[in-house]
Amino acid sequence: MTADRESRHVFIVRIWLEPRELEGAAPQLRGTIEHVPSGMRRSVKALAEISDFIRAWLPESLRQPKAWDRLRYRKRDRST
Repeated sequence: MTADRESRHVFIVRIWLEPRELEGAAPQLRGTIEHVPSGMRRSVKALAEISDFIRAWLPESLRQPKAWDRLRYRKRDRST
């Protein structure tokens, strides 16, 4: 396997809202994240757990909070 391929990772993220048994209670976030090459999978109950799982697969230099925080999420303009 080439170094380029070894530095690439593929993740499958599934999230959903699970209703609660208590009447009027807000639904709870549930989900799974899977690292496709290894088959490793984890259940999640919070969005932060997704970034924690992904961070574990990154090189040490990108695991630092400041490096990770540089990644920004942009809302896509779907009108075009």
